[in-house]
Amino acid sequence: MRITVKTKKIVNGCEFLALRSVLLYESVSTCPDLSGEGVFTAPFSWGQVLCGDAQDVIPQTFKKIHHDTVKATRSGERIYEDGELTMRILTIYLTYCLWLGTMGAYGKIVFQSGRDGNLEIYSMTSHGGSQTRLTHHEASDGEPAWSPNGRQIVFMSERDGDWEIYVMDADGGNQRNLTQHPALDGEPTWSPDGSQIAFASSQAKGYNIYVMDADGANVRPLTEGASSSNPKWSPDGERIAFEGMVVPGAGRQIYVINADGTNRWQVSEPIPQAGMFLAGWSPNGKKILYIAAIDYVVMKSFPVIATLHPRRREAVKHERVPLPKKMHLNTAAWGVDGKSVLVTLREAPREEGGEWNIYRFHLPDGPLIQLTDHPATDIAPHEWNPRLPVSPLGLAPERWGEIKSH
Repeated sequence: MRITVKTKKIVNGCEFLALRSVLLYESVSTCPDLSGEGVFTAPFSWGQVLCGDAQDVIPQTFKKIHHDTVKATRSGERIYEDGELTMRILTIYLTYCLWLGTMGAYGKIVFQSGRDGNLEIYSMTSHGGSQTRLTHHEASDGEPAWSPNGRQIVFMSERDGDWEIYVMDADGGNQRNLTQHPALDGEPTWSPDGSQIAFASSQAKGYNIYVMDADGANVRPLTEGASSSNPKWSPDGERIAFEGMVVPGAGRQIYVINADGTNRWQVSEPIPQAGMFLAGWSPNGKKILYIAAIDYVVMKSFPVIATLHPRRREAVKHERVPLPKKMHLNTAAWGVDGKSVLVTLREAPREEGGEWNIYRFHLPDGPLIQLTDHPATDIAPHEWNPRLPVSPLGLAPERWGEIKSH
């Protein structure tokens, strides 16, 4: 494909594949002088102009796919030739459709269930299909969480006589113990870059938040002398939220600390006689979902979304999620789309035959969609969804399979 460009700033204002995915994917050096007539040959991919936004730069060092030619003149007019405009529109359309089409196609949810006699780990698609058992042990396994790349699942198990942290491949294979401590270790969560795992443990006085490397090494505490549990890493990796009875007389509340354990502040809005239980961060890191349990009773529980101030350490809004009133709530988690929450609900008390199943509630007002339907208990869902390395929503890849927001 030959692109004839009559402008000094090759990409400035250009809609040519409005995805800044064109940096494949390494260093950028200054562009040769394009102020006069001339021809410059550079590598191209998918017919994209390889330039930075509003800059006279062209990447010089990157993986070469094939070569094309850019011609620059002083006139400031842009011309597309040889069917390029059609190719440009078609590429944008196909990329956008493919990106949207794969958003949910390969998404997966892990959860724990007692459907086979004791608590085990299961997986299913984001729509509730292909429910598959991943662990097969007479001891209980629970609290599963996906690794950021979707290749592993961390979970807690009492197969060694006490609760420990384990990890396994996404298909249930290669299960191995990460903690070997006589104390209770549980509620694991991955850091966004996959290098660390935060968890709760009673290794020292009280129940506190700890962090270790992904292989189980370098265990260190983040909180001390408090009743803290259920850590959740923020999407940017800079903060960790947790629930705990930290301040005397305040009851169980939701808190956020820096990833190094400093600068604790409270997220939840106190409610008399209520305990707060953390669900997690929204995918964009701007909100935190938690459960408020009046009198610590399931039948009086409801989910709350706290909106965080973008700069100050405070929540600026607390909104109750309007689940159907007839449903009792057990656990909750954000959906990876950021527009839904996964909740564990039951319609009737257990003595009347009601059991916990997993639902997706689309914010702000529904609908509520049932994902599991089993007479046993299905709880603690955690969703993972891969995205194409090219996104039409302002995302640019650094390497295949990884994206960053610019």
